[in-house]
Amino acid sequence: MLARMNLAAAFVQSAKNNSAKPALFSGETEFSYADVLAHSSVIGAHLRDKLSVKPGDRVGIWLKNCPEFIFSLFGILLADAVVVPINNFLKPEEVSYMLADADINVLISEAEMGEGLSALHAGRPGLQVLKVDEQAPHPVPLPIGWGEGGVSPGEGPPRTESDLAVIIYTSGTTGRPKGAMLSHGNLLCNVESCRQILQMTGHDRFAVILPLFHSFMLTVGTLLPLLVGGSLLLVRSLH
Repeated sequence: MLARMNLAAAFVQSAKNNSAKPALFSGETEFSYADVLAHSSVIGAHLRDKLSVKPGDRVGIWLKNCPEFIFSLFGILLADAVVVPINNFLKPEEVSYMLADADINVLISEAEMGEGLSALHAGRPGLQVLKVDEQAPHPVPLPIGWGEGGVSPGEGPPRTESDLAVIIYTSGTTGRPKGAMLSHGNLLCNVESCRQILQMTGHDRFAVILPLFHSFMLTVGTLLPLLVGGSLLLVRSLH
């Protein structure tokens, strides 16, 4: 059974227990748990130290399916902030609504979204953007004891099970999209329920095909395997 804690602490514990084990496969690249923790730690430190993200701040992720989406997810959680995954198929005006509605001032994206990012800046001049593809693509993995350039949970007020962890927006087919507010406890309970129903163990590997911004893929395709000690294969496209 998963320990009752926040998502960042649960992932760190899983990474420590499975340090050298493969966690993520993407194309020809393989990332161990130590690698994923290192990348996530670097992003978390950048958010906190360079972009002044505080505990409880909402940080958006506007990325296609890629390893950096997963690093960003845990990086935000390691910074004690709230993850807001954003549909990468949306138009800038639709994304702008979510940025305003969730009070997002920091967005993690990529250079490929350049035209869309320019439009977002026009509507929200104070928006800070971290382009993950402009960061070092493969930083030297940090030791599990952390080290220079990384961030560990617990440096700010500790996140509890009742604290907000993720805001998932609805599709907005019947009106404006609405943000569903999920706590650390909500998601940990979902992961534990799925672990029991699917009888998942650390030997299992999940193929992640649907978009990572979707609640099902975020919970079952990402959090479940990585918190249980399994692995995931990231499929960038069905074509």
